[in-house]
Amino acid sequence: MKKKFLIALTIILVLCISCTLFACNDSNPSADSREKAIENFQNAYLKACSDNWSLNLSAEEQKELYNEGHYVYQKEWAAFYADVLKSSTIRTQKITAINEQLLYNEDLKKLIREGKFNYKNLSDLFSDTGLIAEDISELVLLATDRLINKGYATASSILEKTTALYDRAAQSVQTTANKLNELKEVKTEAEYLLESFEDIEENKSSLNDDLNLIKQPLGYVINFSYSMVDTFNGLAQFDTSSGLTDSQAQEAAVLLSGVFISVEELGDRFDDETVISVSNAVSNISALFGNIFIENDSIISFINNVFIYANFGLDYLPLACDIVSSMGRVIDEQMVMDYFSVKDYPKANYGLFLGKFFSSVLDKISGDILLERLKAIKVSVSDNLEKLAVAGSIVISLVGVSGNSILPDDFSYVLSSDTEKMLGSLVSFALIKKSQLSKVYAFKNKYAANNDVSVDTIMSAITWAKNIKAYLDDSVLNPYGVTISIDLSLLEDVTQNPRAECVEQWFDAIIEAVDEMFGNIADDISDRIFDIANMLLNDFISNDELYHALADMYEQYGLISEDSEAYSELLRLIEESNIDKLIDAIK
Repeated sequence: MKKKFLIALTIILVLCISCTLFACNDSNPSADSREKAIENFQNAYLKACSDNWSLNLSAEEQKELYNEGHYVYQKEWAAFYADVLKSSTIRTQKITAINEQLLYNEDLKKLIREGKFNYKNLSDLFSDTGLIAEDISELVLLATDRLINKGYATASSILEKTTALYDRAAQSVQTTANKLNELKEVKTEAEYLLESFEDIEENKSSLNDDLNLIKQPLGYVINFSYSMVDTFNGLAQFDTSSGLTDSQAQEAAVLLSGVFISVEELGDRFDDETVISVSNAVSNISALFGNIFIENDSIISFINNVFIYANFGLDYLPLACDIVSSMGRVIDEQMVMDYFSVKDYPKANYGLFLGKFFSSVLDKISGDILLERLKAIKVSVSDNLEKLAVAGSIVISLVGVSGNSILPDDFSYVLSSDTEKMLGSLVSFALIKKSQLSKVYAFKNKYAANNDVSVDTIMSAITWAKNIKAYLDDSVLNPYGVTISIDLSLLEDVTQNPRAECVEQWFDAIIEAVDEMFGNIADDISDRIFDIANMLLNDFISNDELYHALADMYEQYGLISEDSEAYSELLRLIEESNIDKLIDAIK
């Protein structure tokens, strides 16, 4: 339970961590200092991208760069991000703090250059720049607004400038083969970038409507998430290896109580109707933003992650808030101290805490309301394959871990082999598909630019697609007999000779067929997922007396040693519900 709770909060934290690479600006101090700070941001951002880049290179200096095309490409994005900062109300000194990080933080430079997520670096950036929750919310939403309304124009400008560079270089006898290949690669990436913004440009009006709908609710989530950073940092400072002192336990209890209160306040802002409308709007934005092609751009990748995690998480927010906030009433310094003292007692004592938590949940909110929450999630998830995959992975996890605490050892009646195959296949397809498609499109662009490509990378995507193709031959997964729309044998063997145009056509045909296959059985998958979830929840609710008995033992005895007369009773209660397996899971 502890792990699952922390994982859930960590996922929510991603919503705010995603935007911390942006700098900030001030509404009042002198216009000159504000403008200078924003200009310095562009320079710092470019230097973070490459040591030999800066904002005001001369034409000759730029021409001498071995990666001139990439410089021009990123210079446009530096200006784009600066426009976000200029439009914000963030204070100037925070711009300066972020600029310092971009210039001198080697870990952050590596993060930007590789385009990879690193929680620690971004968390440190939070604490070192003074950004507050309202800053983070504003920057995420402003950046999203600019991507919707100015992204296409930015991509057009990038393509125009990189094409002009390439054309001039191609006509010059002094251009080296390496320089021409680099420019061709960037030009090709710019072409795909513009193409990936076309849907956003065409749907600009409806996306703006969606963004206006989610601004306040998403702001609540980001504000909440950021406020958790200080709490987790505070908790991480405790050395629990030798137990906690009374004052430390009291401080930890205060921090945790603050978490539970914040969760409850967040839940109060999201009724079922709000969740459905906001979730639909986030899904619309996420679907289009996920197709933006900016290879190795950390900022755009993280903005995508904001909507990806929000898209998945909002459906479950009311239920999670109900459960988590209900636990807050039992947290005090004695319980915190006892929890970290179990190492000196039999681990069966964790059952006392679980009983206390679970009884608190059922005291705070009725089982009927929990079941209604589950129904609302099903409506919100609908037939969205990615959301169904998330729901399926949660159910599989519950059956495999938490479910064992309330079900007998043989729970095949809950998760049949056919259902397990269906849910497992959907999870492996829907949650990995986007990353595999990215490999194919990146391969296509690099191939078109005659640049070196990683054959191993594209072969991993091909191997995955071959395994997915086998789903079409499975009667359980494909009862309606969906087939691939083209004859794959007409394409050359992509395994032996992975030419980009053949790989893309071959890959897209397989994905299209499997998408259709899962789409045809989406209702069946949804029914199975939520039938299992309802069964697990009903079984959880039915153990109410057991949870109260464990909670009563904790109130009466505290922690229980093996030589205590109450120990055998503790083991009996735990054995009745298989709660020992859950104890192993949280330990």
